[in-house]
Amino acid sequence: PKLHTMGLTGFYARTILKYITLKGGVSYLKTGETINIGGVAGTGLSFSIDKIFIIQPMAEINFGSTQNNILGISMNIKFIF
Repeated sequence: PKLHTMGLTGFYARTILKYITLKGGVSYLKTGETINIGGVAGTGLSFSIDKIFIIQPMAEINFGSTQNNILGISMNIKFIF
């Protein structure tokens, strides 16, 4: 059967070399009735458009357990005022 996965992540992100963003933190995963607390690691790129708009495509992996690991892709959009 197909089971949906929900993940909540608390992370710290750091930008290096002006364009590369590294991310690490703690994640909570729930797949069906299986609940795991684990780690998350990811990386992505930062693209500035003008001075107030930043786009960050990222790939991350959540390490819940040996049976419950999730690879995800996300798109962060930031406005700086």
